[in-house]
Amino acid sequence: MSAQLTILSKDIRIQDGLYSLNDLHKASGGLDKSRPAKFIRLDQTKELISEIAGCPDMDNPVKSVRGIGTWVCKELVYAYAMWISPKFHLQVIRAFDQMVMQDQQPANTKLHSDTIDADQQAMLLEVLNHRAAGELPELQQVVKNIITGQFEQTFGCTLDQLPKDKHAEAIRLILNAPLEGDYLPADEKTKQAAPQAVFKAKRTPSDFDRRHGLLSPEQMFDCGWRVDLLWAVKWLKEHEGQTVKLEPGVSDQLVLELNSILHWYESYRNKLMDIQRIAGMGRLQ
Repeated sequence: MSAQLTILSKDIRIQDGLYSLNDLHKASGGLDKSRPAKFIRLDQTKELISEIAGCPDMDNPVKSVRGIGTWVCKELVYAYAMWISPKFHLQVIRAFDQMVMQDQQPANTKLHSDTIDADQQAMLLEVLNHRAAGELPELQQVVKNIITGQFEQTFGCTLDQLPKDKHAEAIRLILNAPLEGDYLPADEKTKQAAPQAVFKAKRTPSDFDRRHGLLSPEQMFDCGWRVDLLWAVKWLKEHEGQTVKLEPGVSDQLVLELNSILHWYESYRNKLMDIQRIAGMGRLQ
C-alpha cells in the first residue's frame, strides 16, 4: 500500500509489507505491560503465528531486528491491538480503513478538498503540546494519545484531514478534553467513596399528618423530636469526616421535623414579640 498508516497521529512504519510493532506500542500509550516482546511470547500469539505461517500467500508474519524492533503482518497488528484494549483495537481498525480509502484515491487529492492547511495543523499540534506540557514527562505522550483519540472519535478523521470549518472547534476540544480514562486515573476528589457508616432512624412519623409538610406541636412532642434531633446531631458529629449513607425515608423524616421546628419556633417568636410590644405600649400610657 502506498498510503501511510497513522494511528492516534502516530505514523506506523511499514517494511516489506510488515508493520512496526514498536510504533504501535508507542501509539497505544507505551505502557510496560503492553511491550511487543510480552505479546510475542504469549502462547496464543505463537499459535496465531503458526497458523498464519501456514498460509500459502504468507512468507514470514514476524520479523525481529535487534536494536531496531519487531515487524508483523496486518493480522498480528489486529491481534496486538485487541490484546491491549477494545478501544485501541477499534482505533486500529479505523486507521486501516482510512489507509485503504486514501490508497484508492488519486495521489494528488485529499479526502477533503477543504481541509486545514499546514499552518492550521501546526497550530493544533502546538495547542496539543501545550496541553500535555502540564503533565509529568512520563505521561505527556499518554495525554497526547488520549486527546488525539477523542479528536478522531469526535471528528471522524485524523488531525491533518480536519475540515477548515472545524478548526476552532478542534482547538476547544484539545484544550478541554477530559483526561480521565484508560491511561490516567480520575481525580481523587471525583471518586465516589463507599459509605463508612449508615444512619438509621429511631422512628419515622409515618402515622402523622403530612398534608401540609409540618407536624403539629403535639405531634412533635409525641414523636419525641427533641430527643431524635439531638441524637441525630450527636451521631453525625461522631461520624464527622466519614462517608455517611442515609437509609430510605430518613432524609424525609429529618426535613419534616426540622421544617416543623423552624415553623413553630418562628410562630412562637412572633407571638412573643407581639406580647412584648403590647406590654411596652401599656407602659407608655
